[in-house]
Amino acid sequence: MALLELLRAPLLLTPISDVAAGWAVATALCDSPTTPPTGGELRPLIAASACGVFLLGAGMAQNALSDRADDSARKPSRPLPRGAITLRMAQFTFGLLTLGALAASLAAPGTLVITLAIISLTAAYHYVLKPHRVAGCLSLGVLRGLDMLLGATAATAGLQALQELPITAFSPFVICAIYALYVTGAALHASTDDEAEGGIWSRVGLTLDMLLLLALGWMATTAPGSSDPSLLFALAAIRLAIAWKTQPRPRVTGVALSNVYLLGAGVCYGAGDVQLGTTVLVMFLVSRLLMRRFPPS
Repeated sequence: MALLELLRAPLLLTPISDVAAGWAVATALCDSPTTPPTGGELRPLIAASACGVFLLGAGMAQNALSDRADDSARKPSRPLPRGAITLRMAQFTFGLLTLGALAASLAAPGTLVITLAIISLTAAYHYVLKPHRVAGCLSLGVLRGLDMLLGATAATAGLQALQELPITAFSPFVICAIYALYVTGAALHASTDDEAEGGIWSRVGLTLDMLLLLALGWMATTAPGSSDPSLLFALAAIRLAIAWKTQPRPRVTGVALSNVYLLGAGVCYGAGDVQLGTTVLVMFLVSRLLMRRFPPS
């Protein structure tokens, strides 16, 4: 249980949403039918999803390792400072999950380059960029955008084939960039959680997120083959607005981050993949149950 706490269990499923959204958008633009893939075609999607989960888990373990001195002073209730997890166990977990991500990427042809980019940028974030608010938050956004690109690349079996898809307002690179900006906004807001006053960065982050939710919702709703995901984007915007007005900053951060499931499901519906969008919504419900067992620390 302490290991799941270390890995932030409620967040571990979010890469499935990212990968699914990227896969759905890329698949919708391919020459193949836009119906949800079946049989053997699902293997790259499953492998890319597993790769995303392993990468996030490895990142969480690396975060615990890089922050262990600061956590001991400021947040001693976390697993590593309180002794629920040993340093060696945390290091072993990081190594094992990193190897798992590399192995999974080999089962999703064409995704190894993105996997290596995520591993490298994650390390740069923890050991170089994290103290710098804007650079650190932007790197977190880019990491989640790369997660979504992982799914898109798995759908086309390579970056070269992905680059040959038509460039439209609702294409993989555009959606990945918007998603990266959304996570950057959430990170900018989260960076003020420990401050007495949220200040400008909190407002900038949440305003950016609200605008991106509305813009992406419009793009997904008007996309060819859309199954009208407007309700999902409206729900995400309402959740964020209510939390922004009534809740303390850590609570708003949680809502902004959990909205990535609604965003991912909405993108899947916008791409016409109802089955995959519904799967993401199930992941959202599972994450809410995990949140009760493993509240953020």
